[in-house]
Amino acid sequence: MVRFGHDGWLGELAYDLTYESIVNVAVAAGITMTRDSRNHGPLIIAHDRRFLGDEFSRAISRELASLGVEIIRLTEPFPAPVFSSAITQTDAVGGIMVSGGQAPITRNGLLLRGPDGGALPRWMLDQISDVSQSGLPVSRVGPTARVRTWDPLERYLDVLESRFPLSAIRNAGITVAVDCLWGTGSGILPLVVDGDGSRTIEFRTAHNPLFPELSSLTPDVSNLERLQKIVRTGDAAIGIGLSADGCNAAILDERGIVLQPGMVSALTAWHRFHHRKQAGTIARSIGASTSIDAITRRTGVMLHELPYGYTAVCETLRETSPELAWDESGGLIIPNIGMERDGIAQSLCILSLMIDTEAELSDLVAEVHHVTGPRVLLRSRIDLAVDQSDLARVRIERESWPDQVAGLPVLEQYLTDGVSLELGERAWLLIRYDEIEGALYIIAEAESDERASAILEAGRFMMLL
Repeated sequence: MVRFGHDGWLGELAYDLTYESIVNVAVAAGITMTRDSRNHGPLIIAHDRRFLGDEFSRAISRELASLGVEIIRLTEPFPAPVFSSAITQTDAVGGIMVSGGQAPITRNGLLLRGPDGGALPRWMLDQISDVSQSGLPVSRVGPTARVRTWDPLERYLDVLESRFPLSAIRNAGITVAVDCLWGTGSGILPLVVDGDGSRTIEFRTAHNPLFPELSSLTPDVSNLERLQKIVRTGDAAIGIGLSADGCNAAILDERGIVLQPGMVSALTAWHRFHHRKQAGTIARSIGASTSIDAITRRTGVMLHELPYGYTAVCETLRETSPELAWDESGGLIIPNIGMERDGIAQSLCILSLMIDTEAELSDLVAEVHHVTGPRVLLRSRIDLAVDQSDLARVRIERESWPDQVAGLPVLEQYLTDGVSLELGERAWLLIRYDEIEGALYIIAEAESDERASAILEAGRFMMLL
């Protein structure tokens, strides 16, 4: 069965993801997006650096073109935010990217994006799933079309140039260390940072589908030892670790300390609404750090709380139009740049903060820490067997929850998206079952790592899984 998550479809290579299955799902997606679109633009086809990505994207392009869909295929593996930007730059009906996101390298799949570069609505994903499994031939939408190729990077860089003080960054005399994790973000930050004064030290830049040395394709602490060493020796003033798909960025201060994603979010919001005195609103997913809430209280900026999951986040963003938004992974979305999470834009936000204030990152962290207080967010995902999923739902939907969690009193209980428990000492616990992914998520935030770990473990115990 083809099941879609928050970004699109994922499968295990040589198991449920084969040449035939990925082309079949992509054709169903392309035909559905083309027929349901209000415009008559092209469909963007792209791929990342995973095994067989280029071959899959070529096959998908040929098949859809034979059915009459106008295709623009991106020439190289690009980060997801560049792919998303390419959709809006060409007035496309949407886009299909052969990508496994940040999933293990044994998996691959399809990122599906609408005409604004954001996630497709749930109803359309369901329709694509039905079409791909119907077993019926897909009818043409027009005469055989030509596949055009295009490099969207220059236009994406133009967008960044219009949104960030890149000339000031290039002349600031700052050295930036960048770990690309063998991903698609390779080579982009040097294009926007390197200049008369500033330079980048970039590594793990090659195209290697084995992604050697990595425990995951995310910029976790376990993957960033080399980056930490470069920064700690004084060779760079800041470290940036890009996820393999370019959607997320880990930030290291000048001491080589990896900042919590919530602190990175708070720094970004503090810069825009406190230092620059700009107006606007902020949005965050229900599973994101509440560090941002403290910034909104101090600056008087309105906060929108978004549902969990990228699909639901995009649907709400289209209604609220905030200046900055974060999903539960800490990925930053700047709607006037694009609807995709953008680790490159997040990095430039932090560099702009450092340049504007002429301060070291650790000093800026201390400044924001006085506003937010200490915050540590921990997340656990438990993949459930079919016979466990019904039990998980029953336990989440039960009427009574304990009066205390990890020694903290339960102050409020919310059941809008799973169960969310507001605890004493500004802590909280979220437990939700994702039916699409077949996974249970337990997320906890508190003022210390020890306390957050205890709350997380208590959540696991309450679910008895």
